[in-house]
Amino acid sequence: MPYLLEQFERVVEYIGNPKNCGVKFQFENEKQLVYSISLFDLKQGLLLLAASKALPGIVCQQVRLYQSSSIRMLKRLHDRPDCCCYSSRCWGDIFYGVVNTLISFINFLHMQFPEYFDKELIAPALYYDYYRVRFKDKVEKILKLKVDAEKLESIKKVVDYFKELGYTNCSFRRIWYIDKLLSKINTKICNEHVMGDKFEELVKLIISYNFNSTEVYHQIIEWIKRDLAMETNVNAVFEKLQCYKKQVSQIMVIKGDGFSRKSKKLKISIINWINKEMNSFTYQVHIFDEVKKVKEPEQPYIRPQKIQTNLSVAEIACVLRQFIEVGIIYADNKKEIFRLVSEIFASKHNHQISYKSLNNNFFNIELSTYKSTKQLFLKLFRSIEE
Repeated sequence: MPYLLEQFERVVEYIGNPKNCGVKFQFENEKQLVYSISLFDLKQGLLLLAASKALPGIVCQQVRLYQSSSIRMLKRLHDRPDCCCYSSRCWGDIFYGVVNTLISFINFLHMQFPEYFDKELIAPALYYDYYRVRFKDKVEKILKLKVDAEKLESIKKVVDYFKELGYTNCSFRRIWYIDKLLSKINTKICNEHVMGDKFEELVKLIISYNFNSTEVYHQIIEWIKRDLAMETNVNAVFEKLQCYKKQVSQIMVIKGDGFSRKSKKLKISIINWINKEMNSFTYQVHIFDEVKKVKEPEQPYIRPQKIQTNLSVAEIACVLRQFIEVGIIYADNKKEIFRLVSEIFASKHNHQISYKSLNNNFFNIELSTYKSTKQLFLKLFRSIEE
């Protein structure tokens, strides 16, 4: 361990320890005690080591060593019994300076060497307390959001979870995650210029940053349930579930581990719940339809009535072609016209006109069909003249 870190450990050992206290004499002589402790050289040494051709394993070993030493010193400061007669002066002049230096050093290790820093280690109590003060200010700002009473109650339950997190189970990664999320909420949601429903925007942001704690998941589901309960129609509930599924599916989840590395993503959990509810509604509608079929007897099939003609299929095709060619019928889609004619008209020989037969006769009109169709048109013209 570098000499500077050893010296720092000795300073920590002296704080509040009446046996080794090195500040008593200076206090008695009313001399101002100023500890100007800096780990600047230690930081520079690490940066130079990383910039050199040193193996990554060596750099990792050094970072982990400094991290564990800093954690150990913060724990020692936290556990130090308050038994020194000069403790109030000692804490005011030395304690907080040392604590802040160690916290700053830990954050430096994380920012400069994130690939080597062990984020899953439980953060010491003093480190957690430092961030808890930051959390408190940001949470109070969130609780001032102008939303209705029910939504505000949901927000309170979520932010209360931040307060209840204890340092005994809070890793470095989790502390930094919460700090980042609260900062983002303060910036994007608590801004007075933000338009729209701030509660919905808050929920989207929580899903986007994958705040996948069980408590937060249940709060979001309860909010959705309350919204669904306002609908009295089954179809309206189903449509609203579809709308929620679409909205949640469109939310982009920020890359990272989220709040809990072991749990499913919050987005996936919510979509799974929505799918389960939709399947439940689909099953209920299916059962209702089955019961309805039993109660209502099946109606006999009635063949649709067609317009009977005195024309053959070939003559119908020929008449149709003439109408199209002279512009009486506008045919942008001949296939659709063939389908409609085959469904509506019946030939003099058959009740059913096949689409295929009509199509073949339309494009392959025989001379005899032209002649018979011409006689029909002449008969029509004579009837008009009379």
